[in-house]
Amino acid sequence: MSKQAQTNNMLPKEEQRLTRELEKLLDVISMCRDINNDFRRQQFRKEFEEIEKKALEVFKQQLLHQENRGKINLTIIGNFSSGKSSIINALLGDDVCAVKVNPTTSSITRFIYGEEERIFQILSDGTKKEISKEKYLESSQHKISNMEKTEVAFFEYQYPSPLLENIILYDTPGFENPENKTDEIVTKTVFKEKADAVLFVQDISKPSLEETTKKRIETLKKEKADIPWILVLNKADIASEENINTVLSFWKENNNGLFNKVIVYSAKAVRDLQTIERAQREIESKIIDALLKKKTVSISIETDKKKPLFKKKRTSSRSQKVEIKLETDEGTEIFEYQTVGERDKKLFEAHKKLLETFKELSLQKEELLERRIQKLKKELVEVANKNLEKVKVSPEEFEPIQELKETLKFLNSLQEEARSTVIRNPRADLTAIVKDVLDYLERKRKLLKLDSTLIKKSKKAVKEAYSNTRDKLEAIRDFFTPIINHLEGQLKSLEARGKEQAKHTGEKLQKLKDTINSINKSIQTPQKQTSRKTKSNCIILNTRDLELIRQVKSIWKDVLKDALAADNELSHKSKRKSTILEKWIFLKDVKKFLKKELKIDEYLLDKALKQALHHDPRDPYPTFSETVNSFFEYLVELINENY
Repeated sequence: MSKQAQTNNMLPKEEQRLTRELEKLLDVISMCRDINNDFRRQQFRKEFEEIEKKALEVFKQQLLHQENRGKINLTIIGNFSSGKSSIINALLGDDVCAVKVNPTTSSITRFIYGEEERIFQILSDGTKKEISKEKYLESSQHKISNMEKTEVAFFEYQYPSPLLENIILYDTPGFENPENKTDEIVTKTVFKEKADAVLFVQDISKPSLEETTKKRIETLKKEKADIPWILVLNKADIASEENINTVLSFWKENNNGLFNKVIVYSAKAVRDLQTIERAQREIESKIIDALLKKKTVSISIETDKKKPLFKKKRTSSRSQKVEIKLETDEGTEIFEYQTVGERDKKLFEAHKKLLETFKELSLQKEELLERRIQKLKKELVEVANKNLEKVKVSPEEFEPIQELKETLKFLNSLQEEARSTVIRNPRADLTAIVKDVLDYLERKRKLLKLDSTLIKKSKKAVKEAYSNTRDKLEAIRDFFTPIINHLEGQLKSLEARGKEQAKHTGEKLQKLKDTINSINKSIQTPQKQTSRKTKSNCIILNTRDLELIRQVKSIWKDVLKDALAADNELSHKSKRKSTILEKWIFLKDVKKFLKKELKIDEYLLDKALKQALHHDPRDPYPTFSETVNSFFEYLVELINENY
């Protein structure tokens, strides 16, 4: 089996269904062209062209749906310096956009997924030129040189962020920039041409919108009424809880349908948290690597306040500086990082809420596209059924059978007329009688496939005719008989070919009708969503691993009971949470059991173990039970991917 064939077989069921639908539409298009070319006079050209045009329209929409399935074009709009670029940095987890006090973004940047970080200038003529990050940061900012007329249409930023697998981000200059009035025009253009949803960013310290901004939003909403708008109140890290509650109350009373959702957010808090997470993971990776290599490990933890890090209740909302000393067989390493404060955790929940909103928007867009495609398919079926009723398949439609029959009838009538004329008037001139016949035959010679020698021979028979009646009648017979015999033989051949072609085209036509019926059936039977959600994405279970996963889940329940008991013991007796070393020892025994009893590959067990021991930045010190759940969730996912 080829690599491509293997890839196709591994496609999820929904992708396979969409691919089959595309193939059906391509079949309709090609069959319409093929059948139309079969007909000699193409008298049904209009009917087939209408079907083909509608099928092509559905195909383009279906292809667009498949290529961008689950993706949304998210346009980020707002007044200048409200933190639009900061939010993009937070969403992507990296400083990809320039962030300053003064308005910075002067051009449109489209952020799409890429295997590696690459930036391109897209010129107004469509030319694509790769540039450095330094060049991008300079070119995309508001400077006097950049505010002049430029040939750059927009920038394309390719970045390996999981978020960009489902979202295409558009960073815009925004509104209300006194230094450059063209920003508003550029922003509106992107909204009209690209937006599936809008993230409107507003500084939380300025909760109410300017009247001009409000009017702009209302105007844009009228142009694309079905586009959801989400208000993000940024810079919440500098606002008090009381101010945040006041702002939320204000928007609850004054929204008036302007925004579909209001989210309090802090791009700075999210970026700080991501920096902490990166430092934590670096430390954890070294600890876990040492454990996996079966080294002797000793860990000691101290905080800057000389207090236990794990208190039952932490009243402080601030983070703590932590020093971790890792002693192994190879020596001692000291690491420092900061824990996550309670306030930062709360602000990070808004980040999660925003990401969940993106998923909802993606589903809404998919449903909208699906409805649009279903409507187009319905129109295709109606157009096809209406036009195919007019199409008649018979031998006469493929060969000039009818014309030949009419010619034979005409020649036989002329022969009888010539004989009657000679009998009535023996002195009649045969040349004059057959002149019109010869002219007619000459005009029809190509269509009737008459040999010029045959016509000349018949003409010669008339010229050499005797003057008496008997000789003239024989001359008439010698003139008409070869031609009529030839045409009769030609008619039999055409009828045989026409019958065969009619049968062949009839089969094609029936296949086209069956394909149309199949498309109609897919409209009437909505597709069921059968995929099951896991921690990272959707997986499809098959019969080969169902039994293994059932056994793993059974063990999961038993191990979870032991983990909960261990959590309770630590909480009530020791007044602390479990350490990473304690969780490692606990899961190490589980790993041995799974390897021995279920014969699961040790590589998969180690991979799941390593993933589970990595801390979540929102909860840096998870319990035994939380770590056990993470371990088994990862393991089930790995089994499905590898078995």
